[in-house]
Amino acid sequence: MGRLFIIGIGGVTCGGKTTLTNKLRDLFPRSDMLFQDDFYWPDDSEHHTFDEYPDYVNYDMLGAFDMDTMVQKVHKLKREVEELSESRFLLVEGILIFNHRDLSSLFDKKFFLTLPKEESFKRRKLREYLPPLPPDYDERVTWPMYLKHKKEITNQRDIVYLDGTMLQEDVLQFVKKELVKLTEAV
Repeated sequence: MGRLFIIGIGGVTCGGKTTLTNKLRDLFPRSDMLFQDDFYWPDDSEHHTFDEYPDYVNYDMLGAFDMDTMVQKVHKLKREVEELSESRFLLVEGILIFNHRDLSSLFDKKFFLTLPKEESFKRRKLREYLPPLPPDYDERVTWPMYLKHKKEITNQRDIVYLDGTMLQEDVLQFVKKELVKLTEAV
């Protein structure tokens, strides 16, 4: 019977979560991946909140995601892997994956990438957002929401915090070692 090791890769926006997840998939090619961004409600959903800007959805809050479907998907993948003869990783990536109690309880290992505010803003400016972000959106919404959500998870002592300004290869090698240790402990 196989075992699914569920790995959470959370953290600040533009902190390197997706890059790390993709590189881990390259190292462990039998891994599955789930990206929280794939679970945003449709833009016209009544689930969305319009806080600071009446014409722009606040995508930086848990209610912007269909978390029930995401949790169901994790359970489904877990059942499928248990029917196999081999174990593998499920890499779950997203800005708020540790803020959802049901999802967070499923992780075998949790990593949270951090960045200073200025670095996060600098990286966000390199991305194209559709629709375009209002001029001061990061200052008024993104960063305050990040701080709020990060504070909410401080009681989860099993989260490993990683400095997103470190060399990507150093972060990757650290996480790789942690995952190998996890599988050897079983």
